[in-house]
Amino acid sequence: LDLLDFLQYADQDLALLLVHDLAAGLMEMHRRGYVHRDIKPENSFVLANGTLKIFDMDAAFHITKDSERSMEAVGTIQYWSPDIFGPHRFDLNERFSSPVGKPHDLWALGVTAYYVLCKEPLWDSKEAWFSQFPDQSFPEKLVINHAWLKANCDQHKKHTWNPTGRLENVILGCLNKEKDKRL
Repeated sequence: LDLLDFLQYADQDLALLLVHDLAAGLMEMHRRGYVHRDIKPENSFVLANGTLKIFDMDAAFHITKDSERSMEAVGTIQYWSPDIFGPHRFDLNERFSSPVGKPHDLWALGVTAYYVLCKEPLWDSKEAWFSQFPDQSFPEKLVINHAWLKANCDQHKKHTWNPTGRLENVILGCLNKEKDKRL
């Protein structure tokens, strides 16, 4: 089952463990020099033994061997980090303005973690994503609604998987405006 389907049957403690496993798998890919470029719940599968696996490696590339591929427009829009566009409007048939690398995967991990743990997407459609980033400029014009995110994460502080409210900090760390400072 993909991660979202599996979570229909899982409690919040297991959801947190699976997000941890997804992050660990992504960090191992990065350690080996690969970038996934399409991290999302639907590309994370939970096997019968409970092991989480990252799938759909079609968009992945090796950072040093496949640098030309880093500019390809691939992945799922709702999980794209806006900094890939650079200072101009992006045509979906074009290439990205800047290379997609580890910071892009970390942004997608933050969006995925929010979706998995809070049971709702930050952006449920590409139209909603584009409305958040209407002129696609980043980081100058990006505004993450920290109050909205905090309010949605605060409701989970009573759960055993988020006793100190660290969930908000982890998600915001992945969604940092400065791509070089993402977790």
